[in-house]
Amino acid sequence: MRKFKIGMLIPYSGVFPNLREDFMDGIELGMGECFYEVEWLQEFIHMGDVSKVQHAMQKLALFDRVHAITGILNNNVIKACLPEIDKHKVPLIACNLGARIPDEGFSHPNLFYNSMHLWKSQWVIGKWTQTMFGGTPSLNLSVYEGGYDMHVSYKSGAAAAGADAVHLNILQLQQQETDTSPLIDHLQAQRPRHVHVLLTGREGAQFLRRFRQQGMHLEMDVSVNPYLNLQYDPYLTAGMYHATTWYPGLETEENKDFVATYKSRFEELPPPFAVLGYETGLALAEAINQCGTVRQAARLSEQLSQVCVQGPRGEVRLGTQPLQATSPVYVLRSANQLIGADDGVCWTDADLAAGAAQSLSGWQNPYLCV
Repeated sequence: MRKFKIGMLIPYSGVFPNLREDFMDGIELGMGECFYEVEWLQEFIHMGDVSKVQHAMQKLALFDRVHAITGILNNNVIKACLPEIDKHKVPLIACNLGARIPDEGFSHPNLFYNSMHLWKSQWVIGKWTQTMFGGTPSLNLSVYEGGYDMHVSYKSGAAAAGADAVHLNILQLQQQETDTSPLIDHLQAQRPRHVHVLLTGREGAQFLRRFRQQGMHLEMDVSVNPYLNLQYDPYLTAGMYHATTWYPGLETEENKDFVATYKSRFEELPPPFAVLGYETGLALAEAINQCGTVRQAARLSEQLSQVCVQGPRGEVRLGTQPLQATSPVYVLRSANQLIGADDGVCWTDADLAAGAAQSLSGWQNPYLCV
């Protein structure tokens, strides 16, 4: 009997250098209840631009004859590849951290989507911090983060809680050594009531070190990007707030089982790309089991559109007709101190959509895949 063949599109990430292993480990763990043998065919898509992804999809569909494709992709690239999906009739399960807000064009019978919905958590942290601290917040990011929609979501959330304005401080592109002192200078001049830091990587770490060294954390409440404290000393974000749709201490039975199993097998807490892989694996295993001995892409796509399984964050539904982003958002202090939860905002929200429409950029790489 022929195997189910699944193609996998893997970009490079300097921030998460183990992205490939994390995603694959998560998928294989989620596929534990699959009754049929699966063959994985991996394609490296570099930074994940449209041409690289289209070429990889063509190879997987026409030469390898896969029954489905999954991988880490930018929303802009996903939409640009819809003609490829139409042409080859192979279901695509696209995954990402959710730095872009989905839109009405993000819908197709053969397109499936799994995301951490970072846009949604940024809306919640904007609303929550504004409600708690008031005043005029300060939003700090680099040109890189500005190429996504996270700042749009944060500003929309802050506005929903009554903010009349937001200080927007953008660190310009730097060709030489990283220097975040201009942002520190802006904050010293602005003296905002609370600060949101969207920076990541070395820039984020350096900014927080300087912020602490100058004692500014004692004068201003700070919220951060949820992925900032994953790569560096947790001391840097101690006492600071963030919002996320998943964290290791999430108190659901499914999450407890997942975290315990992952730690037992890989001797570490699951990183975010492993969570995306695991949820995708759960849904894919259920769809394959429903297909039985029918090895057809069309049959697998039909089953994927109907699948609903319980993952660490709750129900996993991958279909995009309509796309659902129902995961609650959790507000935490430091790494894992739960402060509260919020259902967040729907991607169809008019104010959110209007803001996203005005912030279009040419960024094609998935967030943190640089």
